[in-house]
Amino acid sequence: MNARRIVFHADDLGMNPAVDDGIVQCFERGLLTSTSVMANGPTAASGLERVRNLSEAWRQSAFDPAALRLAAGDPRQPLDLGVHLNLTQGRPLTGDRYPAALLDAEGRFPGAGRLFASLLPIGGRMRAAIENEFAAQVAFVFDHGVHPTHLNGHQYIELFPHVRGAVLHVCRRFGIRVVRVALERDLA
Repeated sequence: MNARRIVFHADDLGMNPAVDDGIVQCFERGLLTSTSVMANGPTAASGLERVRNLSEAWRQSAFDPAALRLAAGDPRQPLDLGVHLNLTQGRPLTGDRYPAALLDAEGRFPGAGRLFASLLPIGGRMRAAIENEFAAQVAFVFDHGVHPTHLNGHQYIELFPHVRGAVLHVCRRFGIRVVRVALERDLA
């Protein structure tokens, strides 16, 4: 018999202090089992520090939900931490090496709609730059002492043309075995 594990996930760790507080509080109360960090977010470093602290508290069974989650078969690790790959909000970690054609006039990621429209005619030529940006985002998490368990895309960019292949390449490069993707049955 194949048992399924239910994952309660929250994206956007690192987006801002309020989001980080909400995610941490939900973990402390046993409401979440997974999160993903926006490595280019303004509070990404402090969010990762908080995750490391939660992981240590979990290993020491220092907060109440630990016993309940272990009884439910949850792994000894307090949470799965992934990288929330982002090309639609904030600035690229690769800086000036990221193509201006995929940024707005202020050098920021342009939002999902504009990114999608920009990728259609030129996306194939941008794959290396996209892979490099994703690699920088994953490396940021490793550099902060956290080994990500999965990748997923901010605003479903992992489903965009010319992005999917970059995600898979980065998975192989960093030994990450899981990518969360959306399954929208009504869109099929």
